[in-house]
Amino acid sequence: MSRNVLAIGGHIGDMDLTSGPTLAKLVLEGANATIVALTAGERGHPRLSPAEYRLQKVAEGEAFATAIGADFMVLGHSEGFLPDSDEVALELATIIREKQPDTVITHWRHSKQRDHEHAARLAERARYLADLPMDHELPRHAVRTFLYGENAEDLESFEPSAYVPIPDEAFYRWVSAIRHQAFARGETDGFRHIDYYTALMTLRGCLAGYPRACAFTDHYAQNESRYSCQPPNRRALGRNSGSAPGDEKDRPRAGSIPFRNDCVGGRARDGKTCAVSPVDSRRRSDRAE
Repeated sequence: MSRNVLAIGGHIGDMDLTSGPTLAKLVLEGANATIVALTAGERGHPRLSPAEYRLQKVAEGEAFATAIGADFMVLGHSEGFLPDSDEVALELATIIREKQPDTVITHWRHSKQRDHEHAARLAERARYLADLPMDHELPRHAVRTFLYGENAEDLESFEPSAYVPIPDEAFYRWVSAIRHQAFARGETDGFRHIDYYTALMTLRGCLAGYPRACAFTDHYAQNESRYSCQPPNRRALGRNSGSAPGDEKDRPRAGSIPFRNDCVGGRARDGKTCAVSPVDSRRRSDRAE
């Protein structure tokens, strides 16, 4: 079964940092990955003009995607002025219909970056429009899993509901690719992005029971936390509405990203040691033997 992942960021580099290690892992496992930047992020350089920096950013984004084995697209919107409109959502919906992703990853909804918040809402709207009957040259497509990544600028009320273990090969492929982006090295804003996300993967790995992991929260978990008293990480990722626990429909589908999403502090809610991936269901004590 086809495995396609689409990562949608407000600027070039956003998804490279938050989801790049996960995309690298999935590509190594045979998945198809596409990174979409809604703007180039061209206004963030202290010395270069927006036009000059846009050229550099596009080249960096293309090089990063090539290095991890992903496709890359940048839309023509301007950093700081990304509109939250149906026109832009329809652009994304067309990409979803074309790429037919099983999983979409984007920014968390609450951010100090306006473009990030708009990107999240646009991705949500695009997911709906991609599966809406309309006069369109491409067939409808339903996205099965919708995830929000963990970004240093999108931390307000972010609560992980899923961890993705990052193996060494994927991690070093990501490091090798991301270090060629000037902003990631801290040359534009002084923030050590690569160090931050490397440390974050170690932190999340400690909680998940792996050397490194990336954290996400899923669309259903956040909706559940809004409309019920159940904590968001009680519900299985990708569960179909109305199905009973243990139902065949609740199991991760072949081709979906393997997550363990009921882990707190390295322990599952049943008190057992947390095993992040249902594909590798052995517990830490078993793997260490």
